[in-house]
Amino acid sequence: MTGLVSGFGAPLLYIAFLNRHGPGDICRHYANGGESCTQESSPWPWLAIGAAFVIAGAVLFVQQHHHRSPARW
Repeated sequence: MTGLVSGFGAPLLYIAFLNRHGPGDICRHYANGGESCTQESSPWPWLAIGAAFVIAGAVLFVQQHHHRSPARW
């Protein structure tokens, strides 16, 4: 279950990575004189939501592990 929660964050972090040069029009110039322009969104919302899912999964994992471990006296 906790891996599933963290797993939801992975595609969002990937989208943030793809938009790392954004926001706005980003143009790439090639050696043959060509140019390719794309519009990228801001990576920050994607990063924040993706990180929140990953952190939430880690917190749930720690809580479950803490509740299942026997007390040591």
